[in-house]
Amino acid sequence: MRRSALLIIVFLAVTATFSYVRWRTTRYDYLIAQGAAKYDLDFHLVKSLIYEESWFNHFARGKVGEVGLMQITPIAADDYMRIRKIKIHPDDLYDPELNIEVGCWYLRSSIDRYKDFEDPLPYALARYNAGELRVNKWLEPPPRDHSEPAQNFLDRVDYPSTRHYVKKILRRYALQNYFF
Repeated sequence: MRRSALLIIVFLAVTATFSYVRWRTTRYDYLIAQGAAKYDLDFHLVKSLIYEESWFNHFARGKVGEVGLMQITPIAADDYMRIRKIKIHPDDLYDPELNIEVGCWYLRSSIDRYKDFEDPLPYALARYNAGELRVNKWLEPPPRDHSEPAQNFLDRVDYPSTRHYVKKILRRYALQNYFF
């Protein structure tokens, strides 16, 4: 009797854990799909970024003031407001819909910034994580052409956390549905 009760408890715990993880990683899918479509981004790329940035916690707050699901920095929010000619209260960035909107806009602008590169994603993700000034530093001297393998760029990234961040997102994105 005790063994079967223990097995039932273990089964219920595993089921509850799986259900919680599934709920946590899918509850914003509709908003992610909207933001991704609006900015011509792949749904799984945006979802992989959110997974890495906040693990789908819309109340997440980073060390340097980044907030929400996509960990929007004050600089990115200011750029978004300036270009859109709107004003957003910093606390509004905790709203999942607005946060995904701003994050997708910034990710699209990052990809567009490096669109001439053979594979713009590593550069765009590094910019998303560490900022454009640091990416420009890592691109010194500027490549003669934009067909340099992205791995060469990642080897020059002297922030291990950024290098790891880019690789983790690209790996998760490559596996797509396996983690969501």
